[in-house]
Amino acid sequence: MEEGKVVLYPGVGVGHLVPMVELAKLFIRNGISVTIVMIDQPDKTGSDMLASISSSNPSISFHVLPPVPIPSNFSFVDIMLTASRLQHPNLVSFLATLSSVRAIVRDFFCTDVIAVANQLQIPVYIFFPSPAVGVSTALYYPTFYSSTTISLKDMRDVPLNFPGSLTILASDMPDTMLERDSSTNQNFLYHFKRLQTADGMLVNTFEWFERKVVNAIKDGLCVPDVPHLLFIALAQ
Repeated sequence: MEEGKVVLYPGVGVGHLVPMVELAKLFIRNGISVTIVMIDQPDKTGSDMLASISSSNPSISFHVLPPVPIPSNFSFVDIMLTASRLQHPNLVSFLATLSSVRAIVRDFFCTDVIAVANQLQIPVYIFFPSPAVGVSTALYYPTFYSSTTISLKDMRDVPLNFPGSLTILASDMPDTMLERDSSTNQNFLYHFKRLQTADGMLVNTFEWFERKVVNAIKDGLCVPDVPHLLFIALAQ
């Protein structure tokens, strides 16, 4: 089995795989070998993409975890939000075959890799392909959620203020989060609450371009009463 110095763990969907591949190229350019561990794609649309990416990036090692049973009533979004939780045993088994793993870099949706990493004593970082304003919103959302009992859909054009970012109207939040008690929103909340458990974040931004929101994240304004997060801006 090829040894992986850094393990990248993207979520379900081609849109999560492609940014991780670009991140893998960055690691490789800096002399760090990479293994990308993939969750089996439930709709199989990623198979051709993976074959193409693998053939054009021979320096990247890929490993696809075996499929696991998914409840038939799950939407694609719910699968994205819960798939890594179901893959926990398979991931532990695979990581046990690797030696000298320096770190795991996980997708936002792969929260449950934290338990695996703690078990194996491997540091975990989160990769955010979106800009820092998205990070600020995700980090602060649990605090906002606990401050109200009203669904976002019922707030309509009430302005929401997230640390360091521009005001966002409640109606402009993602459709999947508008219904407070929906399973999808509860899944998002589950992942948002656990963002601060990572050892740091790799964010696709220029720090000088989003200085205000980056400072809010670094200063702990987005997650009150939690130690500051290590924030690394990838764009230079």
